[in-house]
Amino acid sequence: MSLIEKIQRDARRFVSNGNNFAVPITFSNGTLSVTVNGTVKRHHTHYNDMGVAVSSSEASCTVHEKDLIAAGYIIRDGNGRVSMANNYASWQDSNGTLIRYKITQWFPDDLLGLIVCILSL
Repeated sequence: MSLIEKIQRDARRFVSNGNNFAVPITFSNGTLSVTVNGTVKRHHTHYNDMGVAVSSSEASCTVHEKDLIAAGYIIRDGNGRVSMANNYASWQDSNGTLIRYKITQWFPDDLLGLIVCILSL
């Protein structure tokens, strides 16, 4: 196994399991809904264009594309580009409340297979 293959395997393992750090995330596009493991975060500080901290809620999640494919959730368009327009991600917070987010931006890593999704309520 090459070094790159080891790195790819480890990246998937960290995001999909991470010593039980990953959480179940449900992705939906209006016709299909699948649940895969990934990492999530939500923070409440953002910085404006002047560098001043402002109160703002921002969430993101990271998943591995192979996990989505294995679940039957195809996210590539006809040109082979990752496209998650009109997709949603949801998971339960620490209190067990299910929160549904709209995926507003997505950043695929073509080498590692990870996809970081920027979310809004």
